[in-house]
Amino acid sequence: MVDSSRPSKSIGSTASPLTILRRKLIVLMALSGMITIMGGWVLSKIWHPIYGARWTVLSIGVLTYQTALLWQALPKNHRSDTEPILPSLGIGNLLTITRGVFVSWLAGFLFLPQPDGTLAWLPAGLYLLADILDYFDGLAARITGLSTELGSYWDQELDSLGVVIAPLLGVMYGKLPVWALLVSASRYLFVMGIWWQKRNQKPVFDLPPSIYRRAFAGFQMGFFGFALLPVFSSSAIRVSVTVFMIPFMSGFLRDWLVVSGVMNAAQERYHQIVQIGTSFGMKVLPVPLRIIAVFLGMRYGLTHIAGLSTALFSGRMLSVQFLGWLEILLALLLGLGIGGRITSLALLLLTGFSLDGQLPGVLALITCTSYMTVLGTGAFSIWQPEEEFVRRRYGGAESG
Repeated sequence: MVDSSRPSKSIGSTASPLTILRRKLIVLMALSGMITIMGGWVLSKIWHPIYGARWTVLSIGVLTYQTALLWQALPKNHRSDTEPILPSLGIGNLLTITRGVFVSWLAGFLFLPQPDGTLAWLPAGLYLLADILDYFDGLAARITGLSTELGSYWDQELDSLGVVIAPLLGVMYGKLPVWALLVSASRYLFVMGIWWQKRNQKPVFDLPPSIYRRAFAGFQMGFFGFALLPVFSSSAIRVSVTVFMIPFMSGFLRDWLVVSGVMNAAQERYHQIVQIGTSFGMKVLPVPLRIIAVFLGMRYGLTHIAGLSTALFSGRMLSVQFLGWLEILLALLLGLGIGGRITSLALLLLTGFSLDGQLPGVLALITCTSYMTVLGTGAFSIWQPEEEFVRRRYGGAESG
């Protein structure tokens, strides 16, 4: 018999915060799995039954891998080591988990033929959505006061996983060069190097803070998303990815030299070298690149207006003449340094959309705008509001 005189206790009130978190994770991942299965069924109907089934298996596999990592990392759901585990995941972590679902769906397209028609936009769309959420999950966590070590950890893990899947998919589609996979391997090589240092009882030093480390990684992820769009020529993408890789890989090399002790971040000489390199790369070099970009942008804009060249958008939504005027406007804004990175990105995308990426002048324009999209328009720029956006850490903790 049940003793009715005793107050009843709900399961939720007696469960530990970790148990509550695990129950919530099971529910979230089960729901994600069911949606994934439904998505695979839709793909099997509109694409191919075999492809839909293989997409489902791959997506569920990556989702299961994420679930296992999250399960082990749930004890990190606290603000600091001195505070208890929080029973709530919070909006920020929920957004990050959603980003992980998009990444798992992107992984579903691996080892499948490149889709055509409307479906060809789906891989890029998934990764760009994941990138957009990357800017807002950390912001949401801070606004709600639920910034946790779990959020920082999971954010970094998804960044690494996405930067493995997206370039691999781009290489399989023939959109990206093989050397783009160096970006995929960089963080894992970095972590393996630290493990090797510790295993051989060698010192491992802390990284100095950097306001640009995460920004460059964000630009790199965004670029891979755009590269998967079915609109750019492979030659244009090869140039852009190489330019985008330079600051990213240079940063990893610098961080490794610091972590391994080859460079001492505490010395004044280190800071002087970093300051000189930063000033040259972000203030001096963009100035001649702006001049070249303005000349080429004006040139191709005028040829479009005069009807001396065709565009990839001919006969579609936009006229060649309109593209020409838009190209001239962007070139002028870029020359003045107004909205530097934004204008550079817009001119880069317009060039990739409308011009033959194999022409030497077009490749030069793509090179200049790719560089300035990452590092800005440099000295003598009138207005660069995006600089504040780059400096802020919208997406969580910085990573190496």
